[in-house]
Formats: sequence, C-alpha cells, structure tokens
Amino acid sequence: MNVSKVAKAGMLLTVTGTPYYACPEVWKNMPYDNKSDIWSLGCVLYEMCSGRPPFTGQSMKDLGSRVISGKYEQISSKYSQELKDVLKQCLQVQSSKRPNCDQILKLPSIVKHITESLNNIDARKDMPEKLLNTIRCPLNLGAITASMPAS
Repeated sequence: MNVSKVAKAGMLLTVTGTPYYACPEVWKNMPYDNKSDIWSLGCVLYEMCSGRPPFTGQSMKDLGSRVISGKYEQISSKYSQELKDVLKQCLQVQSSKRPNCDQILKLPSIVKHITESLNNIDARKDMPEKLLNTIRCPLNLGAITASMPAS
C-alpha cells in the first residue's frame, strides 16, 4: 500500500508513496515484506476513524522518528476495544509481531462482522432484482454512441 517495486531496464527500484503510511522498516532503510502493507492498513484504518494519520511530524526526520517509536494517540472511545486491538496489532513496530491477512480475517471480531454482513446480504438477495426493475433504459440506447466523442 505504500511501497512498490518498479522495473526499469531490468532493475528493480523501490518507490514509496505517502510517508505517513510507511512502516518503520522502510524508515530505517531495512528490508521489508508484505507486513509493510499491514502497517499501512493500520494507518489508513486509524485515519478513517480519527480523520488524521496516526503519525505526523514537523519534518520528515520528525515523522520518521515518530513512526519508528510506534507511539500514537488512541482513537476515540466511541470505537470498540476490538477495533483498537486490531489497530494495535497492525501498528506493531516489529514486523514479525504484525498479523498477516489470514490472521486478521480470523480474528473473532472480524469473523463476527463478516458473518453479520453476509447474513444481511443473504436477507436482501432479492433486492437487486427489485432495484433493477426501477431502472428504465431508452429504447434507442444504441443510438447514444452517435453522440459520443471519438476515441
């Protein structure tokens, strides 16, 4: 989510995105793996809850120091402890302590929400059919291409 490899002339180059989402190992110029995406996921999730990134700084050096420390302000008490626990796991400074995607999807709180969502979808399985019946297409829909700009 934050770090990608770009191939140019047979060479791989690391390209980073938003520094707010970069994991500690990137800031330390160390090797990284797919757990860097889990860190970024935690940063995005935190920002969705609080409206700001978990780590900020007055300079890149300051931001890097804060990310490496792993200390961030807790999200609002209006959010569940389960969500706070998921954030805590994703924002582990040591990548080996971060869960992988499978482990996140097996967390009881996540399984509960997925199950509830699937049950809601199942309960509304005939809704798309009803919704499609409200959409009316003009009989001459094929004529729309004549009024479209050329590619």
